[in-house]
Amino acid sequence: SNGYTYFDSVHMDCEKISSRYSSDNQLTNRESEILQLIADGKANKEIANFLQLSRKTVETHRLNIMKKLDVHSGIELIKTALRMGVCTI
Repeated sequence: SNGYTYFDSVHMDCEKISSRYSSDNQLTNRESEILQLIADGKANKEIANFLQLSRKTVETHRLNIMKKLDVHSGIELIKTALRMGVCTI
């Protein structure tokens, strides 16, 4: 395995989730995709590399997601993602 299998499956999950949650929570498709990756435990740098974005862009998306979901910490963000069904334990 070349290390891409996991991300390929995450990407497919992100597409499903982004269409399901973007309208409900006014998250963009990209924000929904990033929320999924955050919920899966990926760091900003990993997300940036995977999505071919700058780390600053990912950080900006994270802040926008937190603002839209009215959460104030990374832990709250993960808890909210769990409640939304974005990820499971």
